[in-house]
Amino acid sequence: MSLIWDSDDSLPATMPLSLFNGGPAPTALKDFYLWGIPVDLGPMHLLKLSFLQLIIASNVMMQDILSVLRNCPTLLKLQLEHLECLRVPEESIEAPILLESLITCAFHLPIPLIRFLLLAIQTSSLHQLKLSCDFEDYIPTPPLFASPITSFGPTLPRLISTAKPINIRFDDSNSASITFGTLQIPLNPLGPGAFLYLRDVLDSLMGYIGERGNDLTVHLDLDAVDPTMEELQIFNKSPMVGELTVREKIWSDLFQ
Repeated sequence: MSLIWDSDDSLPATMPLSLFNGGPAPTALKDFYLWGIPVDLGPMHLLKLSFLQLIIASNVMMQDILSVLRNCPTLLKLQLEHLECLRVPEESIEAPILLESLITCAFHLPIPLIRFLLLAIQTSSLHQLKLSCDFEDYIPTPPLFASPITSFGPTLPRLISTAKPINIRFDDSNSASITFGTLQIPLNPLGPGAFLYLRDVLDSLMGYIGERGNDLTVHLDLDAVDPTMEELQIFNKSPMVGELTVREKIWSDLFQ
């Protein structure tokens, strides 16, 4: 059983809806998808979901998300985007939530929330992770993958081990992304520290992959932007940069 509710225009956050007459959701419900709908998740007592997708869903609180995750250990896909009422709880989680079946996970949230959720879950089957970060919310301390990401740390090497090569791309829509194996990190909108941010992410991930990182190269695609020399210097000391694309020209030897 699936519930899919997509609103063309986000409803006011002051009008949370109570589904299923304010009572628990049917136990047969496996796929739960809301876009632009303010809801009260608490009374639904969602159990054993396979797919949870909440996008621009006002009124969703962090305790609601954590409760659903605890009650859905067989969750296969998780997507959380633009949830304006989410806040990092003052108290840390005593033990990570085990999601052994989770295969795909995508967050588009401020970095502090992404870090908290990565700390909150533990998964051994994840194949694809997408972390979309609003650059204006980026706080240099701590970086996205700075220690400790204790519970999620063992998952990162598996995700990034398939990297051939690492791709960092800046495009003409005021955004950038780093693709490292099956880990993708889009960045939008760009800010004055975007180059340094991506270099920090790259350095952090290399710490998880260990010696195998010595055989990897980075393709830095700047075809859609006009970087300054100062920005280029951020990657100049990286021995992994093996190819640079700038305005339809490839300069493979620039960093040698």
